[in-house]
Amino acid sequence: MAILHGSWILDENNGYLFIWGETWRTRASVETTPIDGAAHHPFAMTQAELTAFLQAHNLAIGEFMEVSGNSGKGSRNSTSQSNAQQWQTQVLALPTQPPQAKEPAYPALSTQMTSSDADASPLELQLWCVEGFCLTPPDTVKFLQAIPLGSFQASDTYVGGELRFWSQVMRWSLDLLTRCKFLPGLYQKPTSDVVARWQPLLDSAVDQARLEKFTQLMPSACRAYQGVGKEDTQRLSKISASSSEPARQSSTPNPKSLIQNLKFPEPQELLLGFLSSAIDVQIRSWIESQAIPTVESPMQEWLRMLSTSSDTQELPTEALARLETALSTWTTPVQQNIVAPTTQTLGQNLWRTCFALKPPASGETNWRLEYCLQAVDNPD
Repeated sequence: MAILHGSWILDENNGYLFIWGETWRTRASVETTPIDGAAHHPFAMTQAELTAFLQAHNLAIGEFMEVSGNSGKGSRNSTSQSNAQQWQTQVLALPTQPPQAKEPAYPALSTQMTSSDADASPLELQLWCVEGFCLTPPDTVKFLQAIPLGSFQASDTYVGGELRFWSQVMRWSLDLLTRCKFLPGLYQKPTSDVVARWQPLLDSAVDQARLEKFTQLMPSACRAYQGVGKEDTQRLSKISASSSEPARQSSTPNPKSLIQNLKFPEPQELLLGFLSSAIDVQIRSWIESQAIPTVESPMQEWLRMLSTSSDTQELPTEALARLETALSTWTTPVQQNIVAPTTQTLGQNLWRTCFALKPPASGETNWRLEYCLQAVDNPD
């Protein structure tokens, strides 16, 4: 049985979705060869297998990938080149059946993780290399919207639990857009680049409850991804070497040392990072054809950054400070509920200000306005 897996990965840019396929094979037909501390996943699909698998389920990968503008429209060569560029290696920490007797360690199949076999041997975490497609945020939005959701038919069981989770979160982002729960923002990267982004606004009791629920329900597999590319497997080897005693260091990394020194992303940080990118790319796609109003600088530059694919632009220091001050003042009441690209956790408002207009009492002519505090989960 074949299963489609994948998760959202945070990076210094906008993040990306990594998808890969798992298929059953006999142990006799595969082998696990350690490379830089992580062996290749023996049950992972090849590029040809995954491409054919997606095609068979009406998820042709070429339909979701952006092709360079220099390539001819509809060109098979340009699509193949784009696929090759986005086919990458990812390191995962997966439940593994430890080596026994003459048999090496093997990653547990995801279908085994859902079964409740009391006689099953204990598993341990180990690093495995898998190959798959990396989707940019715009491609991710299109792909997750195409995944079947809410179906219990046997034909839809090919979608792994972590991809179903992100597909559900994708639907939440659409609900936020429908209710206009977003605000434009401006922030500086550690590299001092100025970036304009559309930011989710989670200030309602409904959205705060959803955030808490999604954080709690996030599959652990979503946090298993450790990095893309050969340089990351080399980085993992360095982690292992630095954590071992000098007298016991060897050319072969210790898998247990690698696992003990890994840093897994926090569920809420991962969730907020996805929401931030999903909201931003969808709004940009809707307004990129709209004319930018003529306003004074730096508003003109800021609006251009919010409505085009390029969200970075140099601004004079004085103009930037003036714009940041104005935006900070404008968003102060909801500042702790705005999901900026650098947000790792989100504050929760327990109370909100409200007012009640009281009619004049008998014999009086003046109305009275009362200011109060109201619990955010109180609809009245």
